[in-house]
Amino acid sequence: MDTPMGVNALTKVMKSLCEKGGLLRHYTNHSLGATSVTHMFQSGLDEKVITEISGHHWLAVREYQQTNVAQKRFASSTIAAPILD
Repeated sequence: MDTPMGVNALTKVMKSLCEKGGLLRHYTNHSLGATSVTHMFQSGLDEKVITEISGHHWLAVREYQQTNVAQKRFASSTIAAPILD
C-alpha cells in the first residue's frame, strides 16, 4: 500500500481487532502509538530514533516513555553499587 491509511479507516480496524481478539475494552489509534513508543524506549532505542520512526515530537515521546521493572532494577543496582577508588 503506497498511501497512508486514513484516521477513520484505522479507527475501524482497531475496533474490529479488539472485538475479534475478545478484548474487554477497545484500544485506540493513540494507545497503539503510545504503546509502540513505550516498547521502543524500553528496548533501549535512542529518543531521536524513536521520534524519527514514530513521527512523534520529542516532547510527546517523553510523555509516553514508561519504565519497566528491569529498568528500575538496573537503576537500583547502579545506585547500590559500591564506589570504587
